[in-house]
Amino acid sequence: MSVLLGIGVLFIVWEFSNRMFRIAIVLTVICLCASQFSAGTHLVVLEQFSLFQGAGDMLHAAEQSLPEWKQFIDF
Repeated sequence: MSVLLGIGVLFIVWEFSNRMFRIAIVLTVICLCASQFSAGTHLVVLEQFSLFQGAGDMLHAAEQSLPEWKQFIDF
């Protein structure tokens, strides 16, 4: 819910701002996204949406089964 509220506020500020402020907004959003991905918490963000629930468990299971598949795949 807070994500939707933040997007709504960002949209309103975007509509009523000048060009320099829009550039600052874009750079801030890019920096926030980059920090989320570099921190490795992007799965936590994605799991907030129903489509990606359980993505962390699936990734962990895939990492665990990788040694079994190495014998069939020539890296």
